[in-house]
Amino acid sequence: MNLILINEPEDPPSYYSRSWMSTSIPDLAIASEDIALKTSREMNSQLGGSDHRQIILSVDSIGSREPASIVTRWNYRKANRNLYTFLTNEMSKKINACSTEVD
Repeated sequence: MNLILINEPEDPPSYYSRSWMSTSIPDLAIASEDIALKTSREMNSQLGGSDHRQIILSVDSIGSREPASIVTRWNYRKANRNLYTFLTNEMSKKINACSTEVD
């Protein structure tokens, strides 16, 4: 299952530290891709007695966000190194290394 961060980089800080007088974004919304595509995130501008701003997540029945791009990943620890070596050797035999023509 792929999980997606619903927060956007341009989202304002959701936490205000009164003692340090600084802000940060420790409040993360994470969902599976099918739910994340249907979820919008809003933040209330008032602190309301808390150090955290109120965050409202709304899930629509119709998706409103762009599908997330899934990055292809490879687990090299599961690679069949013997097969790789065999295939590489077989394929390299077909390369004409004696030719002087570059193109």
